[in-house]
Amino acid sequence: TRGYRSGGPVQNAAKRGIFCGKEISFGNKVSHSERKTRRKWKPNTAWKQFYFETLEETFRIKVTAHAIRCIKKQGGIESLLVNRPQL
Repeated sequence: TRGYRSGGPVQNAAKRGIFCGKEISFGNKVSHSERKTRRKWKPNTAWKQFYFETLEETFRIKVTAHAIRCIKKQGGIESLLVNRPQL
């Protein structure tokens, strides 16, 4: 039993970057003839450099587009990590 959404184990991608709750979604690709084949939608990720003022160092971190917006809204990556420790 792999709990994808119901509080199950964290997917491996979340261990390697900041995804802010975004994860792989599954569904069907539907052709014109309405034949259905399984597919997955991956989060929109990118490698981005962030400067940590307390460490005085720049780190390259894999983040989603949603995470970048969250970081800007919080006022920086350090404040996001302090306010949302579950990341």
